Amino acid sequence: MPITAAPEGPAKRRTSNTSSASSAKDTTAVTVDDKKAEQVEGILTWVHLGTAGLMMSGNGADAIAVGQHGPPIVTEVVNLADENESIRKAVEFITATGPMTKLITLVMPLALQLATNHRILNASGMPGVSDPRLLQAEADLAQNRMTQAAQERARAVEAELAEYAAMQRARETS
Repeated sequence: MPITAAPEGPAKRRTSNTSSASSAKDTTAVTVDDKKAEQVEGILTWVHLGTAGLMMSGNGADAIAVGQHGPPIVTEVVNLADENESIRKAVEFITATGPMTKLITLVMPLALQLATNHRILNASGMPGVSDPRLLQAEADLAQNRMTQAAQERARAVEAELAEYAAMQRARETS
């Protein structure tokens, strides 16, 4: 689903103003294509947030359309930024929030899951959000397995303790 998977950006090509001997040693140079890839990723993060909003508002068809057509459009917008000052400024503005936007994208599935679990909204079916009944069943199963394992350990300890006590009694009588 396009909400969680960002397509790869433009192919990376190293460009440097240094000689070939020094560029082989210079691994910290940022390339033009690296910057473009970061810009594409930054804008796609916003696109993914938008598609999530469309899904939550019941506009799944629109979300799918944006997810399908958005990535090539974003890539072209970033490419046009080289030629158009207004587009460049817009791209820089949109991508300036990069780390915060990524954090929001990472936290959103958890927030949606918790909101769905507590019936604040129904985001079941969205990427990263499960039906709360399934999660509760998984939690109950895990709890039952832990309880069973603890009971088995307790029985094993009791059996070992009984065996030890029997050995002690046998030593005392001999």
